[in-house]
Amino acid sequence: WAKDEFKLDKLPGQQTICDILKKKEEYIAMTEHHYNAKKIREPEPPELELLLAQYITNMANANQPISISSIIHQAKIQCRRRQLRGTNPFYKFLFTL
Repeated sequence: WAKDEFKLDKLPGQQTICDILKKKEEYIAMTEHHYNAKKIREPEPPELELLLAQYITNMANANQPISISSIIHQAKIQCRRRQLRGTNPFYKFLFTL
């Protein structure tokens, strides 16, 4: 029934069905944004993600230009200011840029 219901090219395997059933609650809680995503990833450092989103919003509201280099610069400033180094590999990567 799954092949017909979801218009699949082939029958899903038993393990695939088990994996889907295990994550049932996670799938039910998904938003429309998650449905359209190829890969669902949460931001690596969530606090930095929020700070950068606010920075970009402020720059856009002030009609200031935004570039990738200004975003990276702001990320470094925020990491130093809030001491967001931690063990996350993202921080090490950020400071190599």
